[in-house]
Amino acid sequence: MQFPLTLTAYTGGSTLKEAGVTSDQQITGLISGGLMGSDPFDPTSWSGSSKGFFEACQRAGLLGQALGPDIPKWQFALQALPKFHPDREVWRRRVFKSVRYRHSLEKVLARQLGSTDSAATIVQLGAYVNARTVMGPTAKLLTYQDGNAAEYARSPFVPEKLKQDKALHADCIAYERQLAQDADMVLTTSDYLGRSFVNDYGVAPEKVATIGCGMNVPLPDMVPARNFASPKLLFIGKEFSRKGGDVLVKAFADVKRHFADAELHLVGPSELPGALAAQEGVVCHGFLKWTDPDQLAQLQALYSTCSLFVQPTRYEPFGIAPLEAMGFGMPALVTGAWALAENIKDGVTGAHCAQGVTADQLAAQIISLLEDPAALATMGAAARADVAGRFTWNQVVSRLQAYL
Repeated sequence: MQFPLTLTAYTGGSTLKEAGVTSDQQITGLISGGLMGSDPFDPTSWSGSSKGFFEACQRAGLLGQALGPDIPKWQFALQALPKFHPDREVWRRRVFKSVRYRHSLEKVLARQLGSTDSAATIVQLGAYVNARTVMGPTAKLLTYQDGNAAEYARSPFVPEKLKQDKALHADCIAYERQLAQDADMVLTTSDYLGRSFVNDYGVAPEKVATIGCGMNVPLPDMVPARNFASPKLLFIGKEFSRKGGDVLVKAFADVKRHFADAELHLVGPSELPGALAAQEGVVCHGFLKWTDPDQLAQLQALYSTCSLFVQPTRYEPFGIAPLEAMGFGMPALVTGAWALAENIKDGVTGAHCAQGVTADQLAAQIISLLEDPAALATMGAAARADVAGRFTWNQVVSRLQAYL
């Protein structure tokens, strides 16, 4: 079992001075440990979003320091052992979501922020710590969120094994609610999530703003030329069942009967469950890391040659993968709910399928889309323009500055 157990910090250099940013305009960036990671610039922290966000802050000349607190190994072991569970995922969540772990993080953060001006501006990713308890009332605190515990608990696809710790869920929600109410602003990746902070956590609407999210796979300078008449589908999702991969593979059997040359490319799962693995036309690429140059090239090749991205997810608080595909000029067919409903415009940059869509219904929708290559090309061009115009880290940080 591997856990992030380091304490890292970045201190801004001459870029701040060169950009003409005064000391009172600098921000202290914070990624708050737990399941998010503890190194602000590690490409695996917060699925790579932490690195993209803070590097954009650097380019804008805003970042004074970036912190990633976590507790010492011995202390973590003392907290982890009493919460042992044979299921690794349950065990990890029992430790990282506990209030005890969060309070331990706050003590580490207090030492890390010891010399920081009490009137500093702090931009915090996630909700594993509450920087307000460390810095007091004079600091300006903005928290940037892509999801919350209330939405996760309500989602239709929380594994039963994770629903059993009801007290843990209640404590987690209470902690996040306090942080959200303590913050000067709650910045979210989507309007959908912003509504949850207002309705579930009682945050005043004027304290909530959507600043969006950036892509981690670099957008190509030019949209790749592709043959939309070639029926090649792309699915990306390590959590195969939650992302609806099983429904898609079953639906693909009908698609294959309609288009003899159809292909379904799967990225994420290392292997397919049961009989799904033997299906003709299904190609499983395993998990591809965008931080590995060779694997990134494989991923970019799929983004450049497939004609339709499909993800009939059962729950997705945001959804970066379809947006990355769209950035390469590929339309996306996704579940029309959560942030996906606002990020993918039905009939313009892609299409929506219903929550709980059946394999037969999904197959019919895919076939209808593939039968009109010209419409796919038009949606693909619109998708590229939309992503390039809304979903880059530089644009996110530009929106952030309005609230500093």
